[in-house]
Amino acid sequence: MDLRFSVIRSQLSHPHYLTGGIYVQQVAFADSRFGDVQKERLFALATLLDPRYKDRLFSPAELQVIRGWLADDAAPAADVSPTSPPPMKKVRIVDDAVGESPLNILDAILGATAAPSRQTATSLEEEIDSYLQLDPMPQTESPTAWWSDNAARFPLLAVEARHYLSAPPSSIASKRLFSSAAQVYTDRCNCLLPKRADMLLFVKHNLPLVHFQY
Repeated sequence: MDLRFSVIRSQLSHPHYLTGGIYVQQVAFADSRFGDVQKERLFALATLLDPRYKDRLFSPAELQVIRGWLADDAAPAADVSPTSPPPMKKVRIVDDAVGESPLNILDAILGATAAPSRQTATSLEEEIDSYLQLDPMPQTESPTAWWSDNAARFPLLAVEARHYLSAPPSSIASKRLFSSAAQVYTDRCNCLLPKRADMLLFVKHNLPLVHFQY
């Protein structure tokens, strides 16, 4: 059974869900939306570096490619001795759900356990091998807290984890576009045709690309 859809299949098999056509449609929808997402470099590396999932969602062929991506990204830092970040208080995300919750099902599928053994790796490949040999952590645990506790053990991978598991502090382009649209449509200019407003926004955001030479 494909691990990517095991959770939704387990949930849909519960008696309070309708089966048959709806079940097939849900799985087909998930496959159409996320069937090829494992081929995206950003998603693949973030998933591999998340101690809750690691390599459990990838095929052997996919894992080989992703390991190559990770080695390429971490190679520049292999010649530099990284410093361990200050210890952080371990955060536990509490889940009030009991029984067959999605997190419990995913933990069972991934074989999640806690308290890994301590042994420091000495090279990039050894770090990757040692990291992947550990069982995934439970879904209720914090991946950032896990990396804080294991940064000294996997110094090269910890640098990559901070890069791929952190939220980028930037504004999204659509938010900036809405802000610009609010400056076009005002109380005194509210009868502008949508086509004309679209043209004004296009000019506003594309003129800087040609250095206002028009």
